[in-house]
Amino acid sequence: MALDAVKRVINRYMGEWSVHGYELAFFDPDSLELSLHFDKWFPIPTREGWRGDTVFAEVTISVRGTRVYVQSSEYVYSVTGDRIVLDERGHSYTLRDKGEAAVLAEHVLK
Repeated sequence: MALDAVKRVINRYMGEWSVHGYELAFFDPDSLELSLHFDKWFPIPTREGWRGDTVFAEVTISVRGTRVYVQSSEYVYSVTGDRIVLDERGHSYTLRDKGEAAVLAEHVLK
């Protein structure tokens, strides 16, 4: 179920990451978009030892009429040989039921 997957994504970020900002936009009476911005410091192994960097994530919830779209993007470091690469991992979910959207809103706002 898409709602359960979305709640797991939001729980992960709300529990382990720091919220450093949000954006709320209204496009018309039936459309709005909420973006939550998160960050977390990750240790990164290198040949010289450990170093770290801040990794960012964003969860965007878009309401378009009766449908709710949720997009999550996470920017993750990976080590390949001598190179450290920043990869984007993303997931998209669509909630088609107003009841699911109401449950999600209550879950985010508590």
